[in-house]
Amino acid sequence: MSLAREVGDTRIAALAINNLGDLALTTGDYTRAGQLFEESHALLEARAHVARRQASPHHVGEVR
Repeated sequence: MSLAREVGDTRIAALAINNLGDLALTTGDYTRAGQLFEESHALLEARAHVARRQASPHHVGEVR
């Protein structure tokens, strides 16, 4: 994730953050999962990545 950020690849960074959110969700850390899903969603929104952006609110809704 940090390498993706270093080179400016926001799509890969967002996907990595989303995966960390999935991990936090499965381990019961709902607060952290929500933060990670929202961060991932914001990166995808800024990049206008349509396909992944459509799935990310689903993940945010899972922890609310």
